[in-house]
Amino acid sequence: MERTLCVIAEFSDGRKTPVTDEAVAFARRLAAWTGLRVRLLALQPPGAGAADALAAATGLPVTALVGPALAAYSAEAWLDALVPVLESFSPGWIVIPHTATGADYAPALAVRLKAACITAVEGCRRDAAEVVF
Repeated sequence: MERTLCVIAEFSDGRKTPVTDEAVAFARRLAAWTGLRVRLLALQPPGAGAADALAAATGLPVTALVGPALAAYSAEAWLDALVPVLESFSPGWIVIPHTATGADYAPALAVRLKAACITAVEGCRRDAAEVVF
């Protein structure tokens, strides 16, 4: 399976937030350096259509995580939805927007995935063969 770089999108009133655009731009930069394929994850209630709109806006593949428990943000519901999907993708990186929502669930997601969590990244650079945040 091709390794991925996953971006977890955030929405407000059914529309992607500007911070999601920033996370996608950041992921594209990382993907260019690492050769990973960018995939977006959209958590949404049934019938929301946010994933389709996100795919059209970004031109990237989007995986919709759909369920009635995802109608409003809940860290536990998001974690329960995200963990199995992320484990199946085995991403090299997961990019989460730096918002109150992201800051709430990102550390718990890292614990569940047995991964590191780097928060409040303001930039990155490529140093030889490594990415430095």
